[in-house]
Amino acid sequence: MLEDLVASGVDDWVYAADAYGIAARTGTTGEALRLLAVGLVVDAVAAGLAIPGEYNGSAHAPWECTRGEAIERIAEAWREWGTGAPTPGAIVWLDLTAEGKALGEAVLNREAS
Repeated sequence: MLEDLVASGVDDWVYAADAYGIAARTGTTGEALRLLAVGLVVDAVAAGLAIPGEYNGSAHAPWECTRGEAIERIAEAWREWGTGAPTPGAIVWLDLTAEGKALGEAVLNREAS
């Protein structure tokens, strides 16, 4: 799932709704789906594959906080959101790091073969 997430971020920013959609493909529902989607975003951030932030109307604006603080912010915002699918742009926007983009491109190249 993490590979799918970074592959989807090669050409555009990724947001919580993308992670939710990827996690939903497992057939998981309700609170378990929310936790799976949160975990997917947290994994990407913790691994240094994505930078959390928001869309400011023209660009990705990284949050000015530590990774740990960003993870707490994402988990809290998603807990407040509940178990339904986030709307596009809600909770967090992710911009891939160079490492995340390299992994995403490798996944896309592998799948194209």
